[in-house]
Amino acid sequence: MKSQFAKLGGIAVLVAVAVAVFWDSALFSISIYTSTPLLFWALAGIAIIIGVKISIHRDPHWSGTIVVASSMLAIVGLPLLRGSYMIGKGDPLTHVGWTKDILRSSIVATDLLYPLLHLTAAQLTRVTNLEPNRSLLLIVFVFVVLFVVSSGVAVRQIISIIEAPGQQAATIGVFSGLLFLPINHIGVYLMPHPTSQAVLFYPLLIFVTIQAATTRSRRWKFLVLLTTATLILLHPMHAIIYTAILGAVSIASHFLSWCYEEWSIHFPLSLSVFLGVATAVWTLEHRRFWVAASGYIGDILFIDIGGSSRVDSTAGSLTDLGTSVVELGTRLFTVSAVFVALTISFVFWLFLRKHSRKERGKTNLVLGFAVSLIPISLVSAFFIVIRPNTIPFRFLGVLMVFGTILGGSALAIINKKLPAKISKEALSVFFVIMLLVSVPVVYPSPYILKGSGEIRQPAVQSYESTAEFGAEENKFRSVRTPPERYFQAVFGVSEATRRGLLVNGRVPASRQVPDHFANRSLSSEYSDDFYLAIHIRDKILETDLYDGFRYNEGDFRYVESDPRINRVYDSRFVVLYRVEAKRQ
Repeated sequence: MKSQFAKLGGIAVLVAVAVAVFWDSALFSISIYTSTPLLFWALAGIAIIIGVKISIHRDPHWSGTIVVASSMLAIVGLPLLRGSYMIGKGDPLTHVGWTKDILRSSIVATDLLYPLLHLTAAQLTRVTNLEPNRSLLLIVFVFVVLFVVSSGVAVRQIISIIEAPGQQAATIGVFSGLLFLPINHIGVYLMPHPTSQAVLFYPLLIFVTIQAATTRSRRWKFLVLLTTATLILLHPMHAIIYTAILGAVSIASHFLSWCYEEWSIHFPLSLSVFLGVATAVWTLEHRRFWVAASGYIGDILFIDIGGSSRVDSTAGSLTDLGTSVVELGTRLFTVSAVFVALTISFVFWLFLRKHSRKERGKTNLVLGFAVSLIPISLVSAFFIVIRPNTIPFRFLGVLMVFGTILGGSALAIINKKLPAKISKEALSVFFVIMLLVSVPVVYPSPYILKGSGEIRQPAVQSYESTAEFGAEENKFRSVRTPPERYFQAVFGVSEATRRGLLVNGRVPASRQVPDHFANRSLSSEYSDDFYLAIHIRDKILETDLYDGFRYNEGDFRYVESDPRINRVYDSRFVVLYRVEAKRQ
């Protein structure tokens, strides 16, 4: 009977995928959830419930685990299934441009600070004949799969170290990974974004590192060197973070071994030194990295507590939009908070257990990784205070990788300690709730006061057409979506720069028109004529989701009525206006 349920769950996933592929989706939408048929979500939800029930209650359980994983990964793969050009209207478009530059040999890959994403996408494009944007989306999907599988393997590894491995430890780890806790849509995203792919790479790093330390095999030591080198090329910032983590683990393991002789594993400091030196060597030729690093060092040395005013400003903005920081945080981080509590409980249990049972020297290695979370947490809190931008939330993404693994380990221990019938029922209900609650925050949407960021091919073609109006002038402005990002994706960064559409290969700063520009004359605001590009999605976001917070209906009527503003292009997706400046 249960095998029949597994087949039913598998069929539900397959039908859901077919619906997503063949449904004629809207060409623009502010939510990938509402523009994907309700049938897809219903079938995915049914598959999740069936899969969890089978995987927890049945032995062997992998059929149910595969059903749940397939369902959640189908949701992650929606941009690929729906034929989206890209997810994310900012950095991902630039990454498309850099990939095109590599394919055309316009740049050398080593000119980029984090070239691995672009090199892989370029090679995938050559081999498969996919478009560069599709190659990048496929790579994002592969990293998500790697994260989920590695989380399962890492949880089973940790349980094997501290207890005899339970049959369901890997399944619990996979389910924990499928919650995508590191994705917070502030610093870590499900889109082509090197720092996000680096965060998703951490479970594999952790698994390989622990395996090398516990087995002392040359093969595993080589894999540690290979994976850490990969991390440097994914994003050097995360190589620095992992260097600090390894250093903290080494110090903690030596300290615990000094305090308790039976904790005999000494994690070598040499790995941390190697990674630090290799990262420094790689970044020496990249001035951009050191400029950014010096800025943060300056913040630390000359503390400017600017965070409180920015947080207050954000809180005020959210109040104007009818919500609050607490409500938005609840939507984004409820599941994360549960796993933070599980992680803390697991670490305390592990430490107290070690005091009472002085055995298994490998345990302090796990505790060493747990201890390393303390400085990362302090750094995150510090940067939220002094510079509350995306950086602290990248650290938070790293913390939630550990929350995924250690929280999953806590659930595996609970599953082993409780009576079988109680644990199975409780675990089934827990993961059904956690998975279903996680689905609405897999992608940005109005639920978390964001647009989906989904880009369709007609919009890209529209911006390609608008480029003809401003070629050699670089006089584009926008409401939200900067046209220059699209120019990078369409032409490549080097070619867009050659055409005069970019300034030194970068998007010019302050290219958005003032808020509520109907209250002032755009013609008088600037000294030179310029083009104003308005994407239909931005208009919907501003007037519907944000209720005119920055731009309202009056602003969009104004550009149609002012005699000095002329519509020169309209594709239904993008409208381009030429604004004549008033000259004194």
